[in-house]
Amino acid sequence: MIRLRCCRGATNSTEISIDKDKPFVVIYGENGTGKSTIIDAVDMVCNGTCGSLDSRSSALVKEHVPAIGSKATDVEVEIVINGASWRAKLKGSRVVGSGPEPRPAVCILRRSQLQRLVEAQPAARYKELARFIDVTGVEASEQALKDAIRDAYASAESASRSRQEADGALRTLWQAEGAPGQSSGSYLDWAAEKSAADTNVLKDVAEQLEGLLKCIDRAVSALDAASKAHSEKKQRVNERQVALDHADAMQGISGLASIGLAELLEEVNRYIALATNLSLCPLCEQPVVAADLRIEIASRLITLSQYRAAGQTVRNAELALESAEKVAAQLRAYFVEEAVALALFAFSPQLDQYLPAGLHLSDYALLTSSSSEDEKGLLKQARLLTGCLGCKRDDFEQLRNSVQRDLSQFHAIRIQYRRLSDAADAWPEYSGTS
Repeated sequence: MIRLRCCRGATNSTEISIDKDKPFVVIYGENGTGKSTIIDAVDMVCNGTCGSLDSRSSALVKEHVPAIGSKATDVEVEIVINGASWRAKLKGSRVVGSGPEPRPAVCILRRSQLQRLVEAQPAARYKELARFIDVTGVEASEQALKDAIRDAYASAESASRSRQEADGALRTLWQAEGAPGQSSGSYLDWAAEKSAADTNVLKDVAEQLEGLLKCIDRAVSALDAASKAHSEKKQRVNERQVALDHADAMQGISGLASIGLAELLEEVNRYIALATNLSLCPLCEQPVVAADLRIEIASRLITLSQYRAAGQTVRNAELALESAEKVAAQLRAYFVEEAVALALFAFSPQLDQYLPAGLHLSDYALLTSSSSEDEKGLLKQARLLTGCLGCKRDDFEQLRNSVQRDLSQFHAIRIQYRRLSDAADAWPEYSGTS
């Protein structure tokens, strides 16, 4: 409902009811009957302007808005919607409104604006319409459509590029293989077959060969260490024998006996140094002078000093030999352990076809036996097996590398064929091959 009082053509209090449920309301009448007054009243309440008078620079609001015979302070307009009321009054030349916020949203398109809209260029026309029509959704839709077109174009270009790259890669792999099946099928048939192949057997073979190479390397390394330790022990045996021969060849009483005498005299000298009031010989109980006895022992020890040095050399050689024997025994046991591990791995069913001809499990029964006390037999078989497989290590490595190359080829074919298939699924029009 709209109420007007002293507003332009409404000289009396006027109330106009409008059905808000109608999608369109048409106000018609002769010129001067108040159509513009009603629209200007709505503009005052909803937009805080004086409507059509605002566009007339020569019109004074406080003179032309009040009805004839009324003052500006008498002007009042009220709009009531669903029980809520908004009012507008004049305060000088300014419109003052009251009522709850927000006010009703109203856009008024006047005749002069319609004329500008008709005569304007398309860009300016769109700008005029934007004042009355919410184009946010239209703009968002247009942008979304542009983005979708751009993304689709980029996706199509990516699919085409991916197809071309995958196609070229498959051709290269096929030709490197010798173009198999050229008479009966294309490289794509070959790629499809390769891509679907089960490579688990090849993977197992590669893993078994890799494990065999590691076992061979450990066994060969252990054999080298044990051989060096054995040579070290033999050297220590020779050094001890040289020390013994040198001591035994010394002049005087037996060299070894002299060494023993020197050691005995050293013990006696220590005993005398610790004894107090020594007057009798502890062995024959004859009277002795301790000081004289010590002088005599010292003199004899000086004479036997070369025997003492030889004795120390013998002892050092024996200690060195004892240490070398322990190290040799430890490294020999470690080598046998690695050889046993090598035998158990090498004679597994998966590697049987790759072993050298003439290499049989029965020839290495001690190594594969769970319990064997024949140390010499174990060592002999360990040396034989390590030597035999060690000589074939390069062959095993070449075979492992060949299997790994085959696996890499299968993997490359599978990747490129999947790229080709994905591009065809995403963009069927790009799935043809050149």
